[in-house]
Amino acid sequence: GKEEWGQKLDALQSEYQNIQDRMNKQSKEGGGTATIEVVRKMLEVMDNYDRAFGALSADTEEEKEMEATYKATYDLILKIFDDLGVKPVETLGTEFDYEVHQAVMQRP
Repeated sequence: GKEEWGQKLDALQSEYQNIQDRMNKQSKEGGGTATIEVVRKMLEVMDNYDRAFGALSADTEEEKEMEATYKATYDLILKIFDDLGVKPVETLGTEFDYEVHQAVMQRP
C-alpha cells in the first residue's frame, strides 16, 4: 500500500537529490578547471600587452587615442581577472613559496 510506496518514494527522492548534488559539485569543479585554463591562456595575452606597451610611444593624437583604447581593453581584462578572484602575486625579490608560486622552469 501507500506505506510501502512511501518508503520507496522517499528513498528514490533521496537518491535523486544525492545525484543532483554530485552533478552540481562536478560541474563546479569542472568549471574551475576550465577557468584555470582560460586564465593561463589570457595571461599570455597580458604578457604580450605588457611588451607592446613597453615598446610603443604614442606621439600623435591618433596614436594616443589608439593607446587609450588598448589600455581600456587591458584594464577590462584585469577587472575580469579580479572578478574571477585572480590576483597578482609579487615575485620579484621574494623567496620561492610553493604554496603561492608555480615553477615553470628550472635553472641549471
